[in-house]
Amino acid sequence: MLPDRPENRLARRVSTFEASFSCVPVDGGVRVTRRIVFGFAAPLRPLLEPMLRRKLRADVEAEIRGAQALLER
Repeated sequence: MLPDRPENRLARRVSTFEASFSCVPVDGGVRVTRRIVFGFAAPLRPLLEPMLRRKLRADVEAEIRGAQALLER
């Protein structure tokens, strides 16, 4: 969920957001699953969903690498 701050006011009115990490120990490490769910108001959906689908994978992969670097320190 987006924080309830003035700069998020518009985004909270036209979209929803949920995110989580799941970490499971496996042989030789940890399996990390990242879940991100966006929802958009009907008029914005056809524009924003395809754009996020193209961009989101690389963003999530970078986020996982950053989290891994922090955890391995």
